[in-house]
Amino acid sequence: MISGAAIRVVVRITYVLLLTFPECSIALSVPTSTEVSKRIDACIASGSTIQQKNCLGSLRVELDGILNAEYARVKGDLSSSPRQLSLLKTAEHKWIQYRDAHCAFDASGELGGSLGSVEIITCSAELTGDRARYLETKK
Repeated sequence: MISGAAIRVVVRITYVLLLTFPECSIALSVPTSTEVSKRIDACIASGSTIQQKNCLGSLRVELDGILNAEYARVKGDLSSSPRQLSLLKTAEHKWIQYRDAHCAFDASGELGGSLGSVEIITCSAELTGDRARYLETKK
């Protein structure tokens, strides 16, 4: 199995390449909420908390890569509109803050236990998929 660290490196490299050369991006398939839910369910059923966290972490990194690709595509589309580009960047930074705060609150009943981190990763994966689908509509 590929480590989470290796996946994160690939995602970061892909993101940098997409920002540098948006015209070379390939069409990535943004999964539906049903597809994300099925993947989450499979991760939860995968065994121990450690296995669940590894599976969910890989899913989250994959969804981050898809989100970053959609964000890079939209940024490229808005390159001739500095005002819209600035608004997009602000919205994306605030959305990340919202996602992280929302998921921390969502899992706050479980914090301190191993289930809390599973809840945070699950929430983050769901919202990241939602955001990628939203950005996909900005064509």
